[in-house]
Amino acid sequence: MVTWKKKSQWKNNYGRKFEFKGVKIPSVNIPSVNKPLYIFLFLVFAVSILSYLTYIRGNYIGILEQDKTNLEGQLGDCNIETQSLTSNLNECNRCLEGNKTSLEICSTERKSLSSTLSSCKGDLNLLEDDITSWRLDYDSCVDDLGYCEDEIDEQDEDLDECRSDLSDLESDHNAMKNNYAEDYCCLLQNTDPSITHYSASDTSVSCGSSGTELSC
Repeated sequence: MVTWKKKSQWKNNYGRKFEFKGVKIPSVNIPSVNKPLYIFLFLVFAVSILSYLTYIRGNYIGILEQDKTNLEGQLGDCNIETQSLTSNLNECNRCLEGNKTSLEICSTERKSLSSTLSSCKGDLNLLEDDITSWRLDYDSCVDDLGYCEDEIDEQDEDLDECRSDLSDLESDHNAMKNNYAEDYCCLLQNTDPSITHYSASDTSVSCGSSGTELSC
C-alpha cells in the first residue's frame, strides 16, 4: 500500500511554494491508490503495445512475404533471362570459333596469295625487261625496214633503168638483126631474084617470098 503524507505536511512542504500575499492555495485531497491497479494498468498498456507491435509485425511480415513473392518472380525471370543470355553467349562463342577458323583460313590464303603476288611481280619485272629489249629490237627493225625500203626504192629505180636499157638494147638488137637479115637476103637476091622477103629470129635468118619485104 502507498501511504500519502498528511494534508498539513503536504501544505507545509508544497503549499508554501504557491502562497501569495493575502491569498492561500486550498489544500488538495490525494486519493490513495493500490498496487494491483498499477499492475493492471501496466498489463493493459503492455498488452496494447504488444497487440500493436503484433499488428505492425503482421503487416510487416505480409509485406515481406509479398516482397519475397515478387523477388522470387523476379529471380525466376532473371534465371530465364540468364539461360537465354547463356544460350546467346554459347551461340556467340560458336560463331566466334567459326570466325576464328575462317580468319585462319583467310590468313593462310592471304599468305599464299602474297607469295603468288610476289612471284607475279618478279615475272612482271622480267617481262618488262623483255618488253624493253623487244622494243629496242623493234625500233632497230623499224630502222632496218626503213633502210631496206629506201634500198628497195633505189633498186626499183635501178630496175626501171635496167628495164629501159634492156628495152633499148632489145630494140637495137632487133634493128641490127633485121638489118643483118635484110643485107644478107639482098646479097642472096643478086644470085636468086626470087628472093623478095626476109625474116629473122634469134638463131636464124630466112630469105624467100614471105616475111618483111626487101628494100634493096
